[in-house]
Amino acid sequence: YGWKDVPLAAMIQKYTGKPTYVSNDANVAALGEAKYGAGRNYSSSLMVTIGTGVGGGIVLNGKLYEGFRSAGAEIGHMVIRQNGDLCTCGRRGCYEVYASARALVRITQETMQTEIKEELVAAEPEHKEENVVSTEAVMNEENMANEGTDTITQEVVEVSPVAGLPKEISDEVTVITEGTSLKGDLESIGSFELRGKIDGNVRCNGKVTITGTLKGNAEASEFFADAAKVEGEISTSGTVKIGLGSVVVGNITATSAVIAGAIKGDIDVQGPVVVDTSAVVMGNIKSRSVQINNGAVIEGFCSQCYADVNMETFFEK
Repeated sequence: YGWKDVPLAAMIQKYTGKPTYVSNDANVAALGEAKYGAGRNYSSSLMVTIGTGVGGGIVLNGKLYEGFRSAGAEIGHMVIRQNGDLCTCGRRGCYEVYASARALVRITQETMQTEIKEELVAAEPEHKEENVVSTEAVMNEENMANEGTDTITQEVVEVSPVAGLPKEISDEVTVITEGTSLKGDLESIGSFELRGKIDGNVRCNGKVTITGTLKGNAEASEFFADAAKVEGEISTSGTVKIGLGSVVVGNITATSAVIAGAIKGDIDVQGPVVVDTSAVVMGNIKSRSVQINNGAVIEGFCSQCYADVNMETFFEK
């Protein structure tokens, strides 16, 4: 647009009378999340933005780290494949060449020329003649289950399985923000917050908090669900809390549990279970003790098989 050395911040401040600063979009987004969003409870945070490209922002001890010319967190331009595809920055093999929305569309269009052309074009019939596909069509669940599109996700990233997490629990947290969808398993030595959607298993040493959607198993030290949707097994070494408005389809294993949402599956808890007024349980409950509040609905049996009581002694002669 022919702009060069335009004092934009000073111009806006002059007309608004408000202190004004200029930075790139990913840095500003990271600062906003750190102050008022997902990172507000933490002194340091890293945000990854995925769209046309892949960007990032870093907040250290409450301050935005920008680096030279605000490029200190250009995550998308880390080289992950030597002599890879050409990036818009001029280098080859940059992360965003394989992981951005634009990259997914490009890789999909290339794949369409061979093994899955008819399936993906059919997802957007209005573009059939132009041979065009959108990001939504690429990430469509039916397409992602397709054998051909599995090759697309493999092209984007190849990760070797981790043998096992260290036992220490980090105070760090990974947050998947609202509107973000991921396909694949995630592991962390810290805690994990899911506000978006994951199609895969989640495993961490800390606490899992879900307000979004998880299609996969969860393994953690604690598990909290608040107006969440979970399709998979939940296994913790501590407490499970299924809040009001949450729906879980799968079995639960824990040392204690509080249920206020809906569960279709068995509950196996070594300690106490509280079934709140709003709860609906379609499955059996095994626990040390169970408190069923008035209004709760249970379709299954309750067994206090972990209680420290010898039932036979009450009936001995």
